[in-house]
Amino acid sequence: MVITCGLIEAQEKGKLEFATSKSTGMKMVKVPGGTFKMGAGEADEKYLSANAPGFPSGMLNTFKPVQEVTVKPFYMGIYEVTQKDYKKINGKNPVVGALGIGEVEVLDAPVFNVSWFDALDFCNKLSTKDGLTPCYALKKTKKDSGAIVSAEVTVLKGTGYRLPTEQEWEYACRAGTTTPFAFGDQLDPKDAKFKVPNEKRTPEQIFQSQVMKVGSYRANNFGLYDMHGNVSEFCFDIYKNAYVDGETQIGFSLDDSQFESRVLRGGSFDHGVENTMSCYRQAIAPSVPWEGMGFRVVRN
Repeated sequence: MVITCGLIEAQEKGKLEFATSKSTGMKMVKVPGGTFKMGAGEADEKYLSANAPGFPSGMLNTFKPVQEVTVKPFYMGIYEVTQKDYKKINGKNPVVGALGIGEVEVLDAPVFNVSWFDALDFCNKLSTKDGLTPCYALKKTKKDSGAIVSAEVTVLKGTGYRLPTEQEWEYACRAGTTTPFAFGDQLDPKDAKFKVPNEKRTPEQIFQSQVMKVGSYRANNFGLYDMHGNVSEFCFDIYKNAYVDGETQIGFSLDDSQFESRVLRGGSFDHGVENTMSCYRQAIAPSVPWEGMGFRVVRN
C-alpha cells in the first residue's frame, strides 16, 4: 500500500507550504515526504494494453521492477523553469532563434533548447543569486551554439537548487496516486499539453512549437503544474535500462562518463499521451538541446 501521510496532512490542513526565489520570484512548493510504489504497476500495464497496444514491451521493461521507495521532503518549482526565469539568470533566452523557429519569445512558457549541463549551470547561478551554496561544480566546460555540451561535474553538499532525482520526480508527479496519471486512469487534453491527432491549435499555443504557458492547466495534488506533457524534464540520474535495487544514481563524477545518457520524465507537447504517464521515462545525451525538453528545480 502506498503511504501518503504527508499529502493527507497537507490536504487536511487545507494548505500547502510555499517558498519563493529571491532573485527570480520562482515559486516552489514543499513536497511532503512519504513512501510510494515507483515504476509501471498493474494499472499502468492495463492502461497501455487498452490504449497503446503497440507500445514496445522492451520499453515497458525499462519502467520495472516496481519498487517501494521512501522520499524525504523537498521543495520543487511549481512550474517548469520559464524563459523569463532563465533570461533573468543568464541574460538571454535560448529559445529565441532556436532550431529554426525564428524570433519566438513567450517568457511565461518553459525554457527549452538547453542541455542537461545548462540546467546544472542554471541551478548553480540561481543558488548564488539567492545567497545559497551551489550543489554542483562544473569544470572544463565546452560550449557549442551557446549550449554547454561537455563538462566535468562533481556533486557538492550545497544548500541551493538542483535537479530532482528520478525517484523525487515520479513521487512528485504521482502526488499520492497509483493511477497512470495524476488525474486518474485517463489524461484529457484539457488537463495537459500532449500530441493529439489532428489537433487544432488555440490562440494560446505558441506559434510552431506548441509549448503552452506554464499554469495553463490545473495542478496535481501537490500543487505542481505540467508534470504531464508540455516539455520533458531533466532528472539528475544516469539513465539505466531498468531500476536496480531501488538505488538513486547520484553522487558521482562525470570525469570518465560525461556523455552517459540522463533521465527525462513527463513527456512533451510532441509526445503521445502514453509517453506522459507518471511512470514513463526516456534517455537523452546530456549534451543535446531540444525544443521539447526543459527542466524544473528542487532544493532540500
